[in-house]
Amino acid sequence: MTNNILDYGADPNGVTDSRSALNAAISDNSSDTIYIPKGVYLIGQNITILSNKKLIFDRNARLKPAAGIGMEINGTWDANPDDHIFDLSIGGSITGNCKIDEIYPEWFGAKGDGVADDLIPIKTAINLAVNSKKITLDGGYALTIPVILQPKRYRVTDTIYITKSANAITSMTGRATQLLIKGSGISSSIELDKQNGTLLDMWNTSVCFKDVGLWAVKGGATVMKLGKNDPVNLYELRQSRFVNVFFRGNVNLEVERIFDSSFYDCFFAISGDSGVAINLTKPTIDNHNNVNLRRCHFEVSANNCTWIKARGDSVRTDGYHHGFNFDGCHFETRSYTTTILDLDTVNSFAFYRCQMTQNGRSDGSDTVSSAVSLIKLNNVAGISFDTCGISRQNDVSTAPLLVKASGVCNAVTFRNVISATCGDKTGGRKNFIDDSQCTTKRGIRLDNCMLTTFGNKSSNDERLYLSAGSNNRDWQLFDDTSRANRNLMVGYTSNSAVDLIPFADAPFGFSSAGQFFSKFGYSGLTTNVANGSTYSYALPGEINANKRGIYMFALDTNTGLEWGIVVSTGSNLVTMILGSNVENGGNVEPNVTGKLNIWCGANGTINFKNLYGSNRDLVVIPFTFGKVFT
Repeated sequence: MTNNILDYGADPNGVTDSRSALNAAISDNSSDTIYIPKGVYLIGQNITILSNKKLIFDRNARLKPAAGIGMEINGTWDANPDDHIFDLSIGGSITGNCKIDEIYPEWFGAKGDGVADDLIPIKTAINLAVNSKKITLDGGYALTIPVILQPKRYRVTDTIYITKSANAITSMTGRATQLLIKGSGISSSIELDKQNGTLLDMWNTSVCFKDVGLWAVKGGATVMKLGKNDPVNLYELRQSRFVNVFFRGNVNLEVERIFDSSFYDCFFAISGDSGVAINLTKPTIDNHNNVNLRRCHFEVSANNCTWIKARGDSVRTDGYHHGFNFDGCHFETRSYTTTILDLDTVNSFAFYRCQMTQNGRSDGSDTVSSAVSLIKLNNVAGISFDTCGISRQNDVSTAPLLVKASGVCNAVTFRNVISATCGDKTGGRKNFIDDSQCTTKRGIRLDNCMLTTFGNKSSNDERLYLSAGSNNRDWQLFDDTSRANRNLMVGYTSNSAVDLIPFADAPFGFSSAGQFFSKFGYSGLTTNVANGSTYSYALPGEINANKRGIYMFALDTNTGLEWGIVVSTGSNLVTMILGSNVENGGNVEPNVTGKLNIWCGANGTINFKNLYGSNRDLVVIPFTFGKVFT
């Protein structure tokens, strides 16, 4: 049995006030179900629907609160998801702690046709979800009643503000309740139609967006502003999730304060030139912390863009902390003028299993000669790249290095990284880091990396180019495989940028020394020693005036290698490891036929005399050389 409001005098033509009729139907306790037949019913005074009451709407049935009039619904209702059941066109409102299972913006007048302004219907749906105390649990997370976006384009003309925590009590999960907005994929989109506007401004709240598109494509527009840099209050976005969300705008995320939040399987697209995907502004009271992005894709074809831009506050000693983690993300620029990472005065960024690629525009309107560095680091600490790929397509010798480091850089690590510069050229490639503006002597570490190129090789290729300059740098390199002609460019030299030079305080390890030399070689760095002749290797003294250190050498025997590792005291040669056909005389020429003879000569030289019977190629490498020997 139901109470039909027509039986209590309601006007289905929307001319006279039907508030008394609706209230009478609610007050009639013969039934807790109130039936709303087809028609428009004007509600001219405030009214409250009790929590034990249920409204059942016929197709094309609609309640229309007058201007300034509110309907507080604490019960539930039943209606078709596409029906417009609450008419808010003259300024009425719907509030309350409703008990429905899901909320559709269409109930409040949303069209979803990309033409009508759906701002008020969407805001009403969100407010009802936030104010409801009904929750569901999802993997340990507490969620509000979901706001459901159907496969439609919901156009809005101004900002949607979400600045209130959900009312639900969630001590059972230990987490804040997340406002759930759920769609059906990219076809369910909210689109801002406003120049330089912001689609969503969220702070002092927790949210969960799933399977939706969020667009702000008009010039200068921002998709989301997260948190609020308030000097007094901690207005952060906290414990929030974004799952399979498509962001598209000039700025995707403007981040002021965010904590304990995650982005899964999201797509970030910049819609115009000079845009930013994630812009982290300076914190004024506290810091961002524990933000995770997993399996997200970043792609742009516009010019002069930046995927991740972060700025800290150099005045406050703790004001530049950011805890951002990227796992399995793909960063692809389809413009040579786009930077992937631009970090200044921040710390704690981690990239794991990420791919970073710089390509040109598909229409050929830009050239690689105008390229910028993919990664820019200035005054940073705790930045790590693990099992990542970093590359540029169609590289040319005039393009900048892939990574630009400056200022104070500490605890910056590249581990298991494959870096490639691709393309055919004759001017030589420079790969990988330019640190010429760094003021720290130690702080960047390469561990088990492979730096390579594709395309025609050049005699000027530089595999690991760490900025030739005037200062000494203590680079930390471990098991790096740098394959090609100019294999190792390490630290600084006063000679030329193609010298193989020593580095301080850090060992350089080869997993298989013989195979490494024999397979890849050191074109341009080997010396051919004629049979019976002596080659004198002058020990470098740029760092250690006494010319003490550990050196590795290898002699090509046509069938293999004769190699060894020795310690030079500057006046004597001490054996560490020697091949069977190498004779060490210390500081005296051994003169043994059929072997490579080595000894320490005058002025800190290592002498190599070839008595094999034919000419042989020789390579000498400073294995470890530094302050420990001074």
